[in-house]
Formats: sequence, C-alpha cells, structure tokens
Amino acid sequence: MTDATLHLDEEALELDRRIRQLQNLDATQKLLAVFMNGMQHGFFRFVVSGTMVKAKKREILIEVGNSYKFTIPEEELPS
Repeated sequence: MTDATLHLDEEALELDRRIRQLQNLDATQKLLAVFMNGMQHGFFRFVVSGTMVKAKKREILIEVGNSYKFTIPEEELPS
C-alpha cells in the first residue's frame, strides 16, 4: 500500500467516523464536502440518488468509494 493510498484510507475512515457521530448531518454540506475532496485529489466519480421511503422521508444516497445514506423527514425539506 502506498502512502497516498494509506492517506486516502485514513481520510475515508475519518469521514465515516464523523458521519456516525452527527445525528442531523446536512446532506447538502456532505455532498459539497465529497465534491471538494474529489476535486482536491484529482480524478474522482460520485453518484447521488434519491428515493422516497416510509413516513414521507427522502433517502439520499451518495456513492463515492464509500456510500453515505441520509434519511430526511418531509417536514425538514426546504419549501
């Protein structure tokens, strides 16, 4: 494993730890952070998809190496 790969793995683990700590993570901020991180590293690809789940919540999936999923109640959506 190269130093660069090890550094990216450590960043991914740190990012995952932060996500688990935060109960009300803002999906928009996360999306921007993932994008900016990709821009800093050069080549990157990420996919964002959304679905409606039970209790009128929206589920947002951000796939970038790791996947991050957010469930947002309808009443918390911007009008």
